[in-house]
Amino acid sequence: SRIVQERPAMAPTLPASTKFHTSWTAPLAQPPAFVQDPQELTSVLSTQLAEAEVLQERLADGHRECARLRRRLRDSAGELSAAAEATATASERLEAHSSRHGVML
Repeated sequence: SRIVQERPAMAPTLPASTKFHTSWTAPLAQPPAFVQDPQELTSVLSTQLAEAEVLQERLADGHRECARLRRRLRDSAGELSAAAEATATASERLEAHSSRHGVML
């Protein structure tokens, strides 16, 4: 008598057209290949939709944070420029004052 061994199920493969497409990502909650129950598939779909909403909100939060940091960077660059100009002006005035009084800096 022969003993028949079951082969482990192979992982699903992507169609050839999407194998090398870098923007394709697998959903986090995938239904098992053996699932045929429409109620279970609906449940998995609703879970995936909820995950998508959470990820979209996180992306929006990231965009808002990026915009806030850009504003802060722009403001800091403006402050740095003003400080550099004030320093240069003060240095010129100090040099002019010291030369009038014969002081070497």
